[in-house]
Amino acid sequence: MTVIRKKHAFDRGPRKGLVEVRHPHKHGDGMYRLFSPKGVMGEDGKRHWNRLHNSKSVATLDEAADLIEQGWGIRMVGPHTTTPSLCWKDIEVIR
Repeated sequence: MTVIRKKHAFDRGPRKGLVEVRHPHKHGDGMYRLFSPKGVMGEDGKRHWNRLHNSKSVATLDEAADLIEQGWGIRMVGPHTTTPSLCWKDIEVIR
C-alpha cells in the first residue's frame, strides 16, 4: 500500500506554529491531479504551474507516487488546509 504525505509547518499568519500532515486530495471525478514541473506559458508571457492544461489525472496513489518521484506536484489537504493546496516540496512517498 502506497502512502503519500507531507508535514507542513505554518510559519506566519493565524496558524503560525501549527504543524499538519497533508495527504493527496481526490477530486470529485475520483482522480488525483498532478502538475508538471515544466509548467506552461501563460497569455501574460510568464510560466504557470497551477493550470489544468499543465496537469495529469491519475486514478491510483501508485501512479501518483511515480510522478511525485519525478518531481511533479500534487494538490493536498490537511486538518487546517481544507481547500486543496498545490504541494511540490518535502512530499514523502512510502511504498
